[in-house]
Amino acid sequence: MKKPKTDIEWKIYRDRLEQKKKKLYERYKNRQKAKYESSPNHYLQQVEFSNRSGSHVNCFRYFPNNSEEHECLKFLIFRLLRDAGHLILTEPIFKDRSRCDILDLSTGTIIEILHSEKLEDAKKKAKKYPSCFQVRFISTGKKLDFDEVL
Repeated sequence: MKKPKTDIEWKIYRDRLEQKKKKLYERYKNRQKAKYESSPNHYLQQVEFSNRSGSHVNCFRYFPNNSEEHECLKFLIFRLLRDAGHLILTEPIFKDRSRCDILDLSTGTIIEILHSEKLEDAKKKAKKYPSCFQVRFISTGKKLDFDEVL
């Protein structure tokens, strides 16, 4: 653009410059927001405070109410994810008091293990989870697909 000469051209030039600055700032804010919303800290904020302390991340919690098959598969998935460098919470309680089997803080994924529970019931339960998470269902009755986990 050539250099403005009149007052009107200067006003148009300043307005365009101001619009560009606003667009760039909005883009910057959106990128920062997207970066935060896909971070482990954002996902951790959805969990009840007592479950958020650093000592519970990557710590396996055995839940005695579950069956042995359920707990074994949960431990196997926990180990796979932890060995892949993911940040994991097992049996976390969310702020709305719902609880899931495994929460992968690195990807924002909840993994629900189905043993005696029906898929339809698990899907109803999953609707209560915070909307920022994607939910996967893995059954104890079928062979574990590692790509499904990672």
